[in-house]
Amino acid sequence: MGRLSTCDTGVGDRCARGFPGDQQHEARRAATLNVTFYGVRGSTPSCEKGVQRYGGNTSCVVLERPGVAPIILDMGTGLRFFGRTHDHTTPFAGTALVSHLHWDHVQGLPFFSPVLAEGARLEIVAPATDHEGGGLDADSAIRTFLGPPFFPVSLDALRGDITVRSTPEGPFSVGDARVTSAEVPHCGRTLGYRIDVAGMSVSYTHLRAHETHEHLVCRLLLAKKKQTRNSSY
Repeated sequence: MGRLSTCDTGVGDRCARGFPGDQQHEARRAATLNVTFYGVRGSTPSCEKGVQRYGGNTSCVVLERPGVAPIILDMGTGLRFFGRTHDHTTPFAGTALVSHLHWDHVQGLPFFSPVLAEGARLEIVAPATDHEGGGLDADSAIRTFLGPPFFPVSLDALRGDITVRSTPEGPFSVGDARVTSAEVPHCGRTLGYRIDVAGMSVSYTHLRAHETHEHLVCRLLLAKKKQTRNSSY
């Protein structure tokens, strides 16, 4: 698990110290954004020694600000470990933005302990996808794999209030954050997200994809970066 914040990166003067109750200090505190990486792997979780530096959990990154409901980016196995940080005396409330519906990006949902408690609220926003020649909305897709015979517990059996909706076509709001999505090349419909909040921006996307001859974006971007670096010497 790794964590970055505006304090860690020294963005502006947001981390200047002050006394609690001081208006300037409180304003700077409110502008702090913590970005925690609970899972960075794809395909399958792993406990091998070779993955210990960055962890063996699948995709889950969490954006947190003081006093504001968190924004979760993907719900891989790292989501379970984010759940351990929650104060269970307070009902959980938050939003999950899912890049795509492959198993490694959603398999942490039924093991996210905060939504096993009554009063918890989790909104899941995920892309609608193509299925057997037709469209499949996010809610139907998640209910398909989260339930028998694929999983013993259904979405409705989780005690918290979990809602699922398909990602809107245009920009949308999550609390006071503005979210913009764009399609990125991958196997199946996949979205990257940009979150703008409190004067800060976070982009969440996959720089490596299952490339085809039609989608060589990642390879071309890497080649351009290498060419730019070489020309600067």
